[in-house]
Amino acid sequence: MAAPPYFIAVDLGATKILSLVSTPAGEVLGRDRRPTLARGGPKVVLSQLEASIRSAARRAGVSLEGAQALGIASPGPIDLTAGVVRNPPNLPGWKGVPLRRLLAERLGLPVVLENDATAAAVGEHAFGAGRGLKYMVYVTVSTGIGGGIIIDGRP
Repeated sequence: MAAPPYFIAVDLGATKILSLVSTPAGEVLGRDRRPTLARGGPKVVLSQLEASIRSAARRAGVSLEGAQALGIASPGPIDLTAGVVRNPPNLPGWKGVPLRRLLAERLGLPVVLENDATAAAVGEHAFGAGRGLKYMVYVTVSTGIGGGIIIDGRP
């Protein structure tokens, strides 16, 4: 039996990396969580991201190549058009890092980059307390502070 369509989602945080494999309905097939070695800079964290993503796929029992796409949420500021992490205060050395391109090259997958607070708002709207709401404000306070707004059901 073939695996259902699946996606890979990654939360890149200043203190942890969380990667998971999920169906379009939000069923989690496999996950990996590890501390972020943020002080190591982009090269170290990129290697961690790749290892975490591959581990989540392995735990889900699926091939990385079979994923529909990979979405990664990163602290901002982010240039969404260029796919570049600009200079987040909680990720030292991440000034102008082309994260979308680097992950696409390493993994051979289409990659979508999003601000972590916006991604959290979208997730809460789709699967959590905001489900079915047309308007919603999401605020997160963690190693940083951020927020996302849903208007007419769209971020």
